[in-house]
Amino acid sequence: GVTLTDWHGKTWKPGSSTPCAHPNSRFCAPAAQCPIIDPHWESEEGVPIDAIIFGGRRPEGVPLVYESFNWQHGVFVGAAMRSE
Repeated sequence: GVTLTDWHGKTWKPGSSTPCAHPNSRFCAPAAQCPIIDPHWESEEGVPIDAIIFGGRRPEGVPLVYESFNWQHGVFVGAAMRSE
């Protein structure tokens, strides 16, 4: 059987009477559980970043996937995003 940890940090199994995730959650995964995360991901010096992925509800007419022209444009696009 599958056993998970819910958003309160308690054990959760399929069929439980309580929800596994917060009703308004979008993405819920601790970074430390990523099997390919850089070992220095919490280093004060930082790590190289090749991409940033944003997720959430989007207004009609906004593409599901969008690539910025460059890093400056990407920072602008990320700062201007909103979730519905």
